[in-house]
Amino acid sequence: MTIQTTANELRPAAAPLGRVVFDQDGLPTWDGVEEWQIEHGEAATNWLLGHLHTVENVLLPSGSRSSEVLKGAPGDGLWRFKDEDGAWTYGALDVRDDDVVFVVEEQPAARRWQTGSLPWQLCNSIDACARVAEKSFAEDLYATLTSGLWKMTGSGKDFVGSWRRCAEVIVAMRGFNEPYDVMFGGGCEGYITPETHDLLTTMGWEFMGALETHEERHLKALKIVDVCESRQTREIPEWYPRWYNAFHPGDPDPSSRLNVAAFLGQVEISEWESFWQWFDLDAEF
Repeated sequence: MTIQTTANELRPAAAPLGRVVFDQDGLPTWDGVEEWQIEHGEAATNWLLGHLHTVENVLLPSGSRSSEVLKGAPGDGLWRFKDEDGAWTYGALDVRDDDVVFVVEEQPAARRWQTGSLPWQLCNSIDACARVAEKSFAEDLYATLTSGLWKMTGSGKDFVGSWRRCAEVIVAMRGFNEPYDVMFGGGCEGYITPETHDLLTTMGWEFMGALETHEERHLKALKIVDVCESRQTREIPEWYPRWYNAFHPGDPDPSSRLNVAAFLGQVEISEWESFWQWFDLDAEF
């Protein structure tokens, strides 16, 4: 039997070895084997909570094999491998009984920015694009863009972006076809370094400050949790298992509650990302 995975469809090569149940306290849990591996000749697939999680020794279009085949951006259903020039190529996995084969598909379309906007200026700046090739500077510039409102001096142009939008700007500048979420997880959002501040001010942009207080952003995060928890439960979404290590049912912390809601299929990926953008880790609950 051959099971074809595409960007829009991903079916397990075997029935999940467990299911979501509720314990005697009404808390959700996974009843069964959480992780398992299936061998496919030289290749292997690794499963977590019923979803294909990682792969090993995949056959690439070049005829070589690699275990550095990763998922694309959360929720897009794509997989990717790195070319010799350091850029990522996207596609699907053809999961067979005797092999796992990478199939190149149409590549994700490049994001277009309005002419004259800050993202457009950055993507068209040879100097800025050269500097973000260094990952540390890329992370600093991403953090700077997330800090709040930027205005171009003497014009009506401004920029304020979500974490995702700011990350999309940076990966577009880098030119490696990276998924936007590679910029997440550093905890640097909102910090402005002197070097990145100088870069933007030299380009004519002035930092005007944050648009909302910590308290206002935190309330927006709590609202997301309330909305998600009010929905009907569904299957665990494909994008969630990578965060399963933070699943702590019964913990009243809002971040734990959101993890439970995601485990129960009540959260969209855009809501998940917005929550972490607004949630104040130091706030009392």
